[in-house]
Amino acid sequence: MKDRAQTDLNANQMDRNDNRKRKKKRSRRIITLAVIAAALIFCQINLGYGLSDAVQFLTYRIKEIYVDSDGSQIYGIAYVPRSLQKKKYPLIIFCHGLGRNHTTGSQYAIKLAAAGYAVYTFDFRGGSADSVVNKSDGDSTKMSVMTEADDLESVLNAAQHWDFVDTDRIVLAGTSQGSFVSAVVAARYPEKIKAMILLYPAFGLYDFVHYAFSSKDAIPDTFDMGENWITAGRAYAEDLWDYDPYENIGAYTGPVLILHGDHDQVADISYARRAADTYANAEFHVIRGGSHGFHGKTFTEAVRYMKAFLQEQVREG
Repeated sequence: MKDRAQTDLNANQMDRNDNRKRKKKRSRRIITLAVIAAALIFCQINLGYGLSDAVQFLTYRIKEIYVDSDGSQIYGIAYVPRSLQKKKYPLIIFCHGLGRNHTTGSQYAIKLAAAGYAVYTFDFRGGSADSVVNKSDGDSTKMSVMTEADDLESVLNAAQHWDFVDTDRIVLAGTSQGSFVSAVVAARYPEKIKAMILLYPAFGLYDFVHYAFSSKDAIPDTFDMGENWITAGRAYAEDLWDYDPYENIGAYTGPVLILHGDHDQVADISYARRAADTYANAEFHVIRGGSHGFHGKTFTEAVRYMKAFLQEQVREG
C-alpha cells in the first residue's frame, strides 16, 4: 500500500511539474508575441514603416553613427542584420541626391538589411534642403560634388573600423548626385570598392554648370538650384568646371549596376547610357515608368535588380 501511495504521489508531483512547465512555455510565448507586437507598433507609429517593413525590422537593428570629416560631423544610420553570432557583413554605403538626406536610402536599407547586407545611409554636409532632417554639419553654399566626395571618403575610411563590416566587401550606392559622388570616390579608390550601384545618376551636372555660366569668372557667389529649392555657392560650379565625369570614372573597373527610369525629367537617361559604355564592367537596366526616383512598382523592380546584382557580385556562397 505504501509503495502504491508513493507511486501515486510521485505521479501527481510529475503532473504538477509538467503543468508548471507548460504554463512557463505559454508565458514565454505570450511575452515573445507581446514584444513582437510592440516592436511592430513602434515601427509603424514612430518610424513610419508599413507592416511588411515593420516585420522586416525584426531581422535587423538600427545604429546611429557619427563620422568626423575635417573637424565637422557627418550623421548617419547603419542598418545591420541581426544574428545570434557576431558576424561581419558586406556594407553598402548609400549616398543621397542633391538637397535630399539620409532618409532617401531608408527604404532601400530596410530591404537590403533584411536580405543580409549592412547599409549605412547618411547626410552630406550642407547637402540637404531640409536642415531639420539633415543632422550633419555644413552649409549648402559651401557644398559641391567634390566636398561630398570628401564626405564619402571619410565614411569609407571610418567604415574600415566598424566591427560589423567585412571590409573586403564594401559597395557604394547612390541616387542622382549621390551616384556622381559615388563614381568619383570609386575612381579615386578602386581597390577599396567591391561593387557600385548607380540609381538615375546625374552625370549631366558637368554640362549643366557649363550651360548655366559662360566661364568660371561668371559664376556668382551664390545661386539657386531647382527653382529656389536649395542655394548653392560658387564652389559647387567651380569644382565641377574641369571635371568631365566620362574622362575620370572609368578608372573604376569593378562591377557597376546602373538603373534609370525612362520617364526621368531631371536627369536625361542618355547620361546613364554613356556611363554604362564608359565602365568596363557595367550592367544597365531601364526601369519602365521610372522617374527621378523609384516608387511603388518601379521601386520593387529596382530592388529586385539590386539584390540579384549583389548576390552575384558581392555575396559569398
